[in-house]
Amino acid sequence: MKIYLFATFFIFSISGSATAQKAALVSAADLELNWMQTNDKDEMVLTVKNNGKVSLPAAGWKIFFNSRAMKTIGVDSLLAKITLVNGALFQLSPLPSFKAIAPAEAVKLHIATETIYNVSERPSGFYLVWDKTPDQGAAIKNVEFQHLAARLTFEQELSKKVYEENKKIKDIPVNQLPLVFPTPADYSPGKGTFRLTREVNVVGIPAFANEASLLTQDITRVLGEKTAGRPSAVAGKIVFLKDEKMAEEAYALTISPNQITIAASDPAGAFYAIQSLKSMFPASSWSKIEKSIAIPAAVINDHPRFGFRGFMMDVGRNFQPKSEVLKALDLMALYKLNVFHFHLTEDEGWRLEIPGLPELTTVGAARGHSVTERAQILPAYGSGPITGLNSGTGFLYQSRVYRNLEVC
Repeated sequence: MKIYLFATFFIFSISGSATAQKAALVSAADLELNWMQTNDKDEMVLTVKNNGKVSLPAAGWKIFFNSRAMKTIGVDSLLAKITLVNGALFQLSPLPSFKAIAPAEAVKLHIATETIYNVSERPSGFYLVWDKTPDQGAAIKNVEFQHLAARLTFEQELSKKVYEENKKIKDIPVNQLPLVFPTPADYSPGKGTFRLTREVNVVGIPAFANEASLLTQDITRVLGEKTAGRPSAVAGKIVFLKDEKMAEEAYALTISPNQITIAASDPAGAFYAIQSLKSMFPASSWSKIEKSIAIPAAVINDHPRFGFRGFMMDVGRNFQPKSEVLKALDLMALYKLNVFHFHLTEDEGWRLEIPGLPELTTVGAARGHSVTERAQILPAYGSGPITGLNSGTGFLYQSRVYRNLEVC
């Protein structure tokens, strides 16, 4: 599998801090927001309820949130207004006619929006900021969305129809599932089974030494460490062969009761043969140590239909830790994908350390509430006000020289 970014270690780095609101009369935890979709598809009613023990003042505060469906004309109300801060970050501010909200009381605001079809389009990442401490924000977590729309849009009608059609789909019985996935170009079942045990010997060749070592590690993972002493005389073996006549990334996997043969012209083909072999293991073998695994005899000849089989991971908008990156790479390998597009930069975050330009990561890799954006960039995609407590903060630390680097 070809990956256009090589790095040995990923170190999750967090910078910035947040201070609890001390001067607030009402905390963000005391506020409850209810967004209700009305019969007008381009309007929502926002109910702000005070569950605290003291009143929410008539002024001196703002509520920030992210939205991809908000109209910048603001609130259809004489009580408050909504203004665009930057990107998709908005702020709701009380107007002079706004009255203090007493404990257990609420106020309703009519909000003009674009038509919202999907959950991902809903406003998110709400937080409260007091005017006296403009650089500090506190997340409002008690948020609920309701739909009151009596008429369905075309998209909603279509979604309902597709949902009903999908309910008719039946699961394929386990014994009818293909043994190799993705389905190979040619699969011919044989007779009998090859019994994979700890005594099975993997016979590598110099051209495929790394692949043989990888297969040995996978076998150890499912069967445990190889037993001490000489291999059993009846134990089978797995043999690697190099066939220069085969196309790039192609392989031939031959499974008989006594031997498994992997033939390919290059390491990529041998690697994909191993992935096909692994897909023939029962799913339970990856969750517990097995004594042996029965692999059905077969002859498999396979080659990729497309030379470019890619997957993109966008960590610019939403950062992912090292564990998730490695998990994605493992799944790509299993499904024989060969190009990893690592999307490292976006308006909402810079994720790669560049020596000599520390602000790219100390500021550009951290998202949180800020007036000046000197310490971090503004929240996006509902990441909220607190730096380090969201998917918007983090970067990749350069511990080795990057090769074939394409920053996207």
